[in-house]
Amino acid sequence: MATSLEGSTTPALVSMSGVTKRYGVTTALDSVSIEIKAGQIHGLLGQNGSGKSTLIKVLAGVVGPDEGAMTVQGREVGLPLKPVDAERLGFRFVHQNLGLVPSISVAENLFLSKFALGRAQHIRWGKLFSDAEQLLSEYQIGVNPRSPLEKLSPLERAQVAIVRAVAPVADATEESQRNLVVLDEPTVYLPRLEVGAMFSLLDRIVADGAGVLLVTHRMDELLDHTDQVTILRDSRVVGNRATHDATEAELVDLIVGAEWSRESSTADMVAPVPAQRSTSYFDALSTKTLRNLSLDLAPGAIVGLTGLAGSGYEEILYAAFGASVGATGSLFIEGRTLDIKSLTPRKAMDLGIGLVPADRLRQGVAVTVSIEENLSLPLLSKYFRGGTLRPKAIARASDKLVTDYSIKPDNRKAPLGTLSGGNQQKVVLAKWLQNQPRILLLHEPTQGVDVRARHDIWGFVRQLAQLGSTVLVASSDYEELATLCTSVAIVAEGNVVNTLSGGGMTMDAISAECLARSKTSRGS
Repeated sequence: MATSLEGSTTPALVSMSGVTKRYGVTTALDSVSIEIKAGQIHGLLGQNGSGKSTLIKVLAGVVGPDEGAMTVQGREVGLPLKPVDAERLGFRFVHQNLGLVPSISVAENLFLSKFALGRAQHIRWGKLFSDAEQLLSEYQIGVNPRSPLEKLSPLERAQVAIVRAVAPVADATEESQRNLVVLDEPTVYLPRLEVGAMFSLLDRIVADGAGVLLVTHRMDELLDHTDQVTILRDSRVVGNRATHDATEAELVDLIVGAEWSRESSTADMVAPVPAQRSTSYFDALSTKTLRNLSLDLAPGAIVGLTGLAGSGYEEILYAAFGASVGATGSLFIEGRTLDIKSLTPRKAMDLGIGLVPADRLRQGVAVTVSIEENLSLPLLSKYFRGGTLRPKAIARASDKLVTDYSIKPDNRKAPLGTLSGGNQQKVVLAKWLQNQPRILLLHEPTQGVDVRARHDIWGFVRQLAQLGSTVLVASSDYEELATLCTSVAIVAEGNVVNTLSGGGMTMDAISAECLARSKTSRGS
């Protein structure tokens, strides 16, 4: 946890009071006040749609509030801000979409803000790449600064975004170093074993006098690494706590309401009962990382897949969906043996296989079209009769799915891009679950969703398993794996090296097994 500047008479780094933002009849922020101190990591909690993202956009100068005031280091700052004002005030942001440009190099992404503000008249490319290499080395990120960003993995892209945000603070002069770094779900793409290194970096930043505003849904991160926490619910502040005085149960009650929290507390530990049907399995599955992997897929089972970054555990899902170039091996399903090399997403869907990818915005949904259109995509052909599309049938099916999966807003015509992350994920799940897939492939299924949506999603997955489907969950969230799955396969050195189940399948056991395999692979 960061060391706070207790006893200091210095004004708050950033203080916001009475901030209100309305969109027509919808109130996104309702008289919100928050105080972020220098030398502290301040957590911001709340369900998707509670107002967190809007508050961050006010700080970034993207959204202008209808009411409210703000001071920075005791000096009043007029609202609304412009983005250039936020930059000059020393506000740095890592948003959920990372804000990177895929088509340019890593180095150009790292120093993009300098170009935007006109601080670079003539680009000295040699120095640019040299400075980027030094910066990446300092934070132990092993990527080539000359590589196009689009060639990097999601993890590496997130690391670049975080370094880009914090580097100006870490390298700042004493005069300007008391800046604010706003991190919106910064560990979404980071495996659990790599999260500690990022927080060590944040501790260094706040030790120099900066402040950090951290948005996260991971309670362990918040309790272990923050000094103060503010909780939003229904667009209002419902609690401010010193973290060392708070408990996870108390915070969950504040986020979702005590009544809902009590009702759901026992449901999460109910394991699905495997149905009795034929068994599917992978044989000799190989990808760029995996080597002759075999894995049983028992009906009714929820099989977790995890390992260290680079172990390739997530590649199993994309190979099973026919979306992994160069994959080889066999998949036995419903009495048929399929050549993975010839498998395509269309063939996989025809076989009853569904995939929920980690990057839902780019790979899982069509953001610009409606909830209804997204829900109908996998089964669109069934809504044609005599070559004519039946919109009423689509509407009836969509209305039922919106209700069954508690999708908000409950308007099938709403553009998907207007939904919160949790509700977008429910749409992705619902479009596959409506046809009860034989095999459902989930990659980081509750990444970036709030506590309530997380529990809802787990419930939907359990219901599917109880009907006899097989579920594969590739995740770096050990709590999710230990709570949701019937077994967890640890992947290292291109294969499954151990499988945990029963009482031995705990968060600590999963973490320890991944770490032990890391040491083994390094020869220590």
